[in-house]
Amino acid sequence: MPAGSKEAYENAEYWKNFSNIVELVPSAIEEIERDSAEATAVGYYSPDGKVVTQPAKGINIIKMTDGTTRKVMVK
Repeated sequence: MPAGSKEAYENAEYWKNFSNIVELVPSAIEEIERDSAEATAVGYYSPDGKVVTQPAKGINIIKMTDGTTRKVMVK
């Protein structure tokens, strides 16, 4: 359970049945690092998933070098 909440768990009706309640500090992910370089487009797609060579008028899905996707409206 989260650090600082052991007493609350020990006093809760359901948790009274547990004999070894341990407080932990979450440490799985401390910080997310991004590449210092700005992400660039590596692929363009129409709303129905078809590959296009460049953004077209309307909604476009752009796949970036950092693995993210962006939805962009071109007028």
